Amino acid sequence: FPPNATLNFFYSLKTPKKRMDLNRGIHPSAELTGLVGMENVVWRKAHAWMDEHLKGVDTGIMDLKPMSISNKDNGDRVYTDHIYLKDLNLSHLEGIYNPADNVNTLVPEKLYLGARPDGKIYGKLGSSPMPSSLTNRIVTGDNSGIGTGIPALSSILEAHTNFLHVVTPFALASKTKAIVYASEPSKSERLIVGTPHLKLNITCNKPTYQLVAHLYKLDALGNGTLISHAPLTVLEDGKFIPNAKVGQKLTIEFNLITTCSTLKKGERIALAIDAQDPNYGTAPDKDYELTFSYNADAVLSIPFSK
Repeated sequence: FPPNATLNFFYSLKTPKKRMDLNRGIHPSAELTGLVGMENVVWRKAHAWMDEHLKGVDTGIMDLKPMSISNKDNGDRVYTDHIYLKDLNLSHLEGIYNPADNVNTLVPEKLYLGARPDGKIYGKLGSSPMPSSLTNRIVTGDNSGIGTGIPALSSILEAHTNFLHVVTPFALASKTKAIVYASEPSKSERLIVGTPHLKLNITCNKPTYQLVAHLYKLDALGNGTLISHAPLTVLEDGKFIPNAKVGQKLTIEFNLITTCSTLKKGERIALAIDAQDPNYGTAPDKDYELTFSYNADAVLSIPFSK
């Protein structure tokens, strides 16, 4: 299950001592190996916790930092005092993604979206707003070349092999069904720990629509390795997202799935957006167009660890 709601629950707990370990996988797949006696961090920590508090054995578990998350690249466990989660303060997210006021001590790095010129593969992700009269439009349809992999299977394989990642060659992605933005190459190795956040300016020709945002690490060959994603559905009645009239620009923001990944020197951050994904149902309106416009409100926030 996406860890965002679990993070919110953890931050709302008022107990003097609390611990949380986030693992990769689908449903109970992260814990299954422990059932057959194989090394498993969940079972190992559960036993250590009970030995500590029921048997009085000093296992050292209380000396660790209170939160940990598995690095998607290699399975290494990263211990930290805080995993970033933005308080969206929107009515449709109240009680779900709103952590306590004092937990957002990390200031994420902002990458502003810039228009994709005609004929180019990428729009820009830069450190300053890039207002433009240019807009980019995508249409719905299967096989955009962007995706989250085979439903259920890809996530399980990635979690338990540490090398079967979801990889997308962006040169083969559809320019009419998807839009891709890329940053400049990183000047040093950096660790992403927390919840990426996206804010967009969108205009649609239908009252109900869906988009799926994907966050990648982009190598020198133009291949993107998926590190996070999130779907967003806008309904006509405004039940989940404040709705706009057809053809009217709407500024929306949402959290991607909490993640941990190492961005190597020379790699770039890439953001790809399309309208359909096999892991998620489609919007009631199957045929629609999404138009993206650019100003200071079009921004991707990445929680890099200090």
